Amino acid sequence: MDSSERSELAGTVGQILTAAGPAGWQEALHSFGWDDLCADEPVDAIRIIAPLQGKLLPNASFVDRLALAVSGVPQSERTTTHLLYPALGSDQPTSTVSPGGNLIEVRGTANFGPIPSGSLITPAVLDGALALVEIADTDALSTNAAGIDPDSGWFRVVGTADCTVVSTGEEAQRQWLSIRAHSMLAISLELNALGARMLELAVEHVSSRNQFGRALGSFQAVKQGLADTRAWQECADLSADAAPENPGIEAALVASSLAGRFFRSAAENCQQYLGGMGFTWEHPFHTFLRRGLILERLLGSSAEARSELGATFKAGAMPALSAI
Repeated sequence: MDSSERSELAGTVGQILTAAGPAGWQEALHSFGWDDLCADEPVDAIRIIAPLQGKLLPNASFVDRLALAVSGVPQSERTTTHLLYPALGSDQPTSTVSPGGNLIEVRGTANFGPIPSGSLITPAVLDGALALVEIADTDALSTNAAGIDPDSGWFRVVGTADCTVVSTGEEAQRQWLSIRAHSMLAISLELNALGARMLELAVEHVSSRNQFGRALGSFQAVKQGLADTRAWQECADLSADAAPENPGIEAALVASSLAGRFFRSAAENCQQYLGGMGFTWEHPFHTFLRRGLILERLLGSSAEARSELGATFKAGAMPALSAI
């Protein structure tokens, strides 16, 4: 699928999901035939759905199953399979499997929203090494809303449950690396969309409000702050657009670190220029800020992505974002 086809399809899907509302995405996507696109073109599906999630703020995330599909992890045809990420703030497994491989102590983050519950695939530590395991019966696990956005569908998941080891060794490493890379791409695209809406709201505000007889947007400090945010937006968008051309972990780390930097710049500058309105429940700014504060810590923070990327540079590996 080329960029023009993807853009046209994204516009159509966006119209359908806007009409469906935050809680109606599952049924609307199913009626549209979204499952067929996900099966045939999962990476393009990520590039379409993730920005729409950041723009429209649904009550669920639809990218974890796509990341699983790209990675080649076997999934049950009978139930919906979700991805259980490590606990917020970590990009390494935070769950532990018993030596026998049939019991897991869970500590992680998953998105359920209004999507029917099913099995979970999660990275875990088994005998000191990485393994991917499946939890078929999730009734024994405890969930509570993660962070400050209970409408996001993200939950903290803890507890002990029976499990089945899906993969170990090099296969598990390869699959987890693919899951991380594609999940980080999706998070980057969603964060970029969140930051874009925050910037749009701030520009609208400073363009329509006056202070000392002048438009807020005419003050040099305001111009510089918003220009700084806009510059980070351009960097973040370019890196996220280029990452799928070389879908390795290094390109995903670049996209993730720049998306986090753009989001943080938008959070700081745009909320400042919105003044008191940026802190009120009536203004929509807080809805994008709260969603981003959760996503920015999923699979580690953008600061940790920069640290990992720096270590990669020191080791002599340079990410190739696109052909020159």
